[in-house]
Amino acid sequence: MKLLLFITFFIATTIGAPVQNLGDQVVRQEQVVLNVLYKGRNLNVWKQDINNYSRFYVTPLCIIDLNSFSCDKNAYQIPARWVFSFKVKLWDFEVATLVQKALKQKNIIAQPGDIIILPMQSVRVGLRNPTPNIKVDYKWTPFGDQSLVMTFELYPKDEAFCHTMVGFLYFTNFF
Repeated sequence: MKLLLFITFFIATTIGAPVQNLGDQVVRQEQVVLNVLYKGRNLNVWKQDINNYSRFYVTPLCIIDLNSFSCDKNAYQIPARWVFSFKVKLWDFEVATLVQKALKQKNIIAQPGDIIILPMQSVRVGLRNPTPNIKVDYKWTPFGDQSLVMTFELYPKDEAFCHTMVGFLYFTNFF
């Protein structure tokens, strides 16, 4: 079972911005200023200059919190169903410090406050290989002013399978 985290990016267009905006650069993976390794993840960094001000955008972390796995019955839904929930860390302020140091090595000066997570409009989770044992709600969740950690849910076929998922994913360090 491979989980996918889908993200839509929201990039505001501004006066004086280059023809190819940041959103285009991200989608095409172009003009990456820097690539840094953080806790086993490769993170791309893009630079956007607007009105003599530079801001650096970093891809989301997408680190699953293994201690957040839970199985609960949603008795309020008819028919009731089991919910496997987990949290995904999207940003960590340590990343800004790491990127700042890496930029400094390239003679680029930036403040940690100028290094932020890539703006996202909405996020969703999915399964690469769908299975009848797990249902996924493919609706997009607005990101907007969300915290740096988001909770996602999958819907296993029954209680036993839900608890099997928790044990398998946690003890095998699947992610």
